[in-house]
Amino acid sequence: MPRITLVSPFAKFHGKSSAPGEPGGQVLYSVGAALYSRRLVDPANPDTTHQSTIRSLLATGANGYQALTDVQAAAWRTAASGLTRKNIFGQIYAWTGMSLYMSVNTYRQMDGEALTATPPATDSPGAILGVTSATVNGANLDVVITHSMDVGDLVYCRVSEDLGSASRQGRPNDLKTLTTDFDDSIIVRSASPQTLAIPMEYFTVTAAEHIAIHLLPLTSVYYPGTDWLEANVLVLPTS
Repeated sequence: MPRITLVSPFAKFHGKSSAPGEPGGQVLYSVGAALYSRRLVDPANPDTTHQSTIRSLLATGANGYQALTDVQAAAWRTAASGLTRKNIFGQIYAWTGMSLYMSVNTYRQMDGEALTATPPATDSPGAILGVTSATVNGANLDVVITHSMDVGDLVYCRVSEDLGSASRQGRPNDLKTLTTDFDDSIIVRSASPQTLAIPMEYFTVTAAEHIAIHLLPLTSVYYPGTDWLEANVLVLPTS
């Protein structure tokens, strides 16, 4: 996936480039201020249940944002002022009122909560320090983590299927929830070290597989931490 630098007067591009009737092509897109090109492919299964659900949550959130009053929208812009986030390419970008609204309300919907028109306090939820182990426990995957989060904070967990080796890192598209209900993957903080018992409903992992585990700290009002913790973990059998 090459990163591209444009020369003035060109500043940005997006879209698909392919010849009619010919396979292949390129997708041109931007992430923040960075510009990228990747190969155009047709995914084998572009419409899973989880993908459809996420699209529905995002559509509901976008409609909710459009329904805000001018005063409410201004409050979200003020809350987002000065906040930055790191994208999947490691680049820093500034949040907008809409991006903060969408982030908070997407996690709220995943956890079975209604949309909120009021921006949350943007205090840090603390940090997830590490993954100690991942163990098959019947129909669950027990993930032991250490953290510095406060009472009431939440942990959002995503897991990959077998990566095939200890050296490979999970890509964003590898990561999924293990559960059919997203709220099973948003877990209330308890004392560190904490065991996250995640139902293997959507797909299963087995002992001796190397999987990626991505963990995101959230506050009790669904404000996300700055970075995901990412780990490649060897799955252990039930002891």
